[in-house]
Amino acid sequence: MNLVILNLTILLLTVSSDEEANARLAVILARSLDRSDCQLLKYVDGIRLLQWVASRRGLDATREEQVLRVIARSIVKYVHEHKTKHKEFEANVGRLAAVLSHLQRGYHAAVLLIEELEKPLSHRDASKDKLEVCDRYFDTLSASLLSAVKKGRWDESDSKQSKWVMGAVSAAVSVLFNRPSSGEEDKYKPWSEAVRKSLDHCLDNNTVLCQSSLTFLANIVSAQDSLKLPDDSLNRIWRRLLDVRVKVKQEVIGELLTSMDAEEAKAALRELTADTVATEKEAMLAHHLGIWRRIASISLPQNSDHLKVFREAVDGLMPRLFLMDLRRRRGTVTDDWIEGFLLPMLDLEHALLDRDQPLLSAFSEARCMLTLITADLTQIGNGALFVRTWNLVYRVMSTAMLKRPNSLILDRIPLVLDVFK
Repeated sequence: MNLVILNLTILLLTVSSDEEANARLAVILARSLDRSDCQLLKYVDGIRLLQWVASRRGLDATREEQVLRVIARSIVKYVHEHKTKHKEFEANVGRLAAVLSHLQRGYHAAVLLIEELEKPLSHRDASKDKLEVCDRYFDTLSASLLSAVKKGRWDESDSKQSKWVMGAVSAAVSVLFNRPSSGEEDKYKPWSEAVRKSLDHCLDNNTVLCQSSLTFLANIVSAQDSLKLPDDSLNRIWRRLLDVRVKVKQEVIGELLTSMDAEEAKAALRELTADTVATEKEAMLAHHLGIWRRIASISLPQNSDHLKVFREAVDGLMPRLFLMDLRRRRGTVTDDWIEGFLLPMLDLEHALLDRDQPLLSAFSEARCMLTLITADLTQIGNGALFVRTWNLVYRVMSTAMLKRPNSLILDRIPLVLDVFK
């Protein structure tokens, strides 16, 4: 039945000129393949289907990418689990690689397949036979991408093409980082030019940082020692992350700062402190406080140089944030200020108190109580915002009672009662 539905969908997609109908048909096509027990790829060549969808006109770009990604995932899942493949599968992998090597129409289908192959190859928890199959297809496609870069077929002024190439380079770096090394050969060397150009594209101020960009930066930071990046690369990545309002994973922030030497990390945090206290726009302030929260959650060995740097930076920041809040409270406290400062500030204080090993001294941690005491929740007219704020107040207080009962709570019982009043 699935095969009948698949063939009917392909037929309708071929003859239909209705964009909305095509989008729905494409989703049906993808869903027919995206099944854990799917055996359709025994009878339908997934690579040919991938190329065919990529060459369709009249599909919304976002919807097309979603459909292609599902098909690519289905192909990898099937190849990973089954030895029997369609008779034309190998030949069509070669054709897809040729399209990628010339960056011809539909090359992004090959990039998506590379990105899906990254998942089993970066974890490498499957059997040796399964990994060898995935490695072979990955190497075939990635070699074609390298050929396109070396022969100058990548138009770096084309932001869309650069985005796709960056995604493939990101996957390649991740796979190489997790692939066991053989001998003394520098496995990253062939990728040095592609990595450098992709990094320049990602760090360009005109490039919108999306999730794929952040994944690329995370992979670059993880492998930065082996990639032999230019000396200023980590600082450039850090400054770019400060400039944009995107949620950056704690692991990326932690690895980025600890990859710098202690003095570089100190200078980076000094820059972040200056930007945080000088920020007037609530949305950017919330972004900066979000980065501080992630820094506060990073686990480091006791007495390490980086831990001392983090402690000094956060210890110097907290009183300045409290003064910012006091100055603002002299006027009208708006919902924007609560969203942009109070909620992120409570999040930061919760992260500091939730550490098993305190980052700050007991005296410095006690400052976290000041925000709770001075927060006048009666000024919050928005019911949903009130609930969010109270939930965070409760989290900070309950964490303090659980993690710091002796150093923070017992000596300050009247203050704790004031908070609950």
